Amino acid sequence: ASVEEQWVGVENATERLGVPPALVTDYLALVGDASDNVPGVPGIGDKTARELVNEYGPLERILENVASITKKRPREALEQHADQARLSKQLVTIREDLDVELDLDALRLREPDHDRLRALYLELEFTSLAKAVPASAPAPAADAPVVSYTTVDTLQSLARMVARARKARHIAVDTETILEPGSPNKVDALRSVLVGISVATAPGEAYYLPLRHRRYEPEQGDLLAGGAVPADDADRAPTDAHQKVSEGDETTAAADAAEGTVDAGGPPAAAAKKKPAKKKAAAPAAAPASIAARILAEGVPPVRNLPDIASPEMAPLRALLEDPAVRKTAQNAKYDVLALRRAGVTLRGLDFDTMLASYVLDPGRRSHALDVLALEFVDHQMTSYEELCGRGRAQLPFDVVPVGAARDYSCEDADVTLRLRAVFEPQLETHELSALLRDVEVPLVDVLAEMEWNGIAIDVEWFRSLKERFERERKRVEQEIYAEAGEEFNINSNPQLRTILFEKL
Repeated sequence: ASVEEQWVGVENATERLGVPPALVTDYLALVGDASDNVPGVPGIGDKTARELVNEYGPLERILENVASITKKRPREALEQHADQARLSKQLVTIREDLDVELDLDALRLREPDHDRLRALYLELEFTSLAKAVPASAPAPAADAPVVSYTTVDTLQSLARMVARARKARHIAVDTETILEPGSPNKVDALRSVLVGISVATAPGEAYYLPLRHRRYEPEQGDLLAGGAVPADDADRAPTDAHQKVSEGDETTAAADAAEGTVDAGGPPAAAAKKKPAKKKAAAPAAAPASIAARILAEGVPPVRNLPDIASPEMAPLRALLEDPAVRKTAQNAKYDVLALRRAGVTLRGLDFDTMLASYVLDPGRRSHALDVLALEFVDHQMTSYEELCGRGRAQLPFDVVPVGAARDYSCEDADVTLRLRAVFEPQLETHELSALLRDVEVPLVDVLAEMEWNGIAIDVEWFRSLKERFERERKRVEQEIYAEAGEEFNINSNPQLRTILFEKL
């Protein structure tokens, strides 16, 4: 868009190219084209090539009259590299004598084979393109799990969930957090506030435990369509525990803000209603883009949390998470370990990390993110954080996301993590990598988490003095440069530096 377009035809090509259109191949034969490995004639540049072509015409005539060329350098170059010039012309000339059958019908744009295209994109790790490929109608599978995600917001339902989890062969755990205000990083478990926990007990079966959700209180003028986040959350960045890059999901029943059990096969979320403009002259407000914003636009649902995780009433949950006999799975487990530790819970019993399993199986792949693994290994497109909460200034912090929508998002994480374990375990056994994951990689999670938790001590005064020493040294070197150049200039400016180095000095 920033480049000025100009039509080039036979009428004005000579003015634009410097040679007639019919002699462009002869010009290129002389100057060559490094991008296409056309050698050209060494020593002949753009200006000389144009002069030769305009005076003698085609390359063949130039070579016939090479003895009459007055300039010594191009004459000797052509005498020495005549064969190279002929080869170069052959390389830049489009062949028009090939027997090619023109089948216009075969050139018509057709609907691609979406399954093959998606498989190719996944093989090449073109994740964004793979997500954009329309999904074909899935064949009915007898073993496809019926998805059921449940909100656990009472002590009675918590007791039932804990009992169910203790009977499971293994469970998957996922944490949802927000950042403390003022945190310098977008993702930081050590500055996180635990908002909720999801636990998957079987494929398609997961539970969400809301701990610190709050009622959304919009700022004046905030229409949930593109306004700023609440003032007290303006500096909170989204901190999904597993840093899902960009995920999407067809099973999200996010419009169902009521707490309880949700089936993925239910009706789609209703379209959000637009708020009427207060003034006739005002343009209608854009429909909220995110799942959470659409629900909130219909009315802020009530919020009910479980007691604080450190309270006596939550002892059964803490006991479950800290019980080493309950085998646990996570994606990027180190984050969950630190987030739970910050909330006063020591996660024990971790024996599988799907991110680490993916790395052990294929260290060379570009991404081990949960949404990428889900798309490739369980053919499932997940809901992204941006789809749930929005983007930019319109992004809502996770703690104001309606519990029903948060449940679907977080339970999906835990559910997919559990399903990935079922995929990766046989592969690890086949490649004899189970011991590496079990005995080296997973135990290292606690070691790294402990190191991150303890941090390192630095001598603040020494580093401050180092900064001052570097500043003094920089200024000294600058003065030496100015003295050598004979003037002061912007050293960081390439044009000014070029002038000093190549024109003045």
